[in-house]
Amino acid sequence: MKPTVLYWPLIKKIKDIKGVKACAHITGGGMDNILRVLPKGSHAVIKDWKWSDLLEEASKRSALSKEDMLKTFNCGVGMILAVSQDSFEEVKSNIEPEFTFVSEGLVEINEGSESKWTVEG
Repeated sequence: MKPTVLYWPLIKKIKDIKGVKACAHITGGGMDNILRVLPKGSHAVIKDWKWSDLLEEASKRSALSKEDMLKTFNCGVGMILAVSQDSFEEVKSNIEPEFTFVSEGLVEINEGSESKWTVEG
């Protein structure tokens, strides 16, 4: 087990970049934490990533689906940042190599619809 990652150094580096829209700490409750920081009607589409062998084994032994795993655990993702496309490279260059981008995605706004997230790819 590794100790909890502290994200203050990351936030400190990017807090003044204009394109940073939101960040969600992915803890207990998994990816549903994303919904706390996005506008109503948002659909966060996250590109899939390679899970560690430990997570794959936990999924197998528990017979939890990938979706249930993502709703329960962080599955290796500690923080998700929502940034504008034009600020993406600036944000990325400010936090690598200390923090690694696991995946990329996009947020679509469909006013009047229910907020949700999906993992694709």
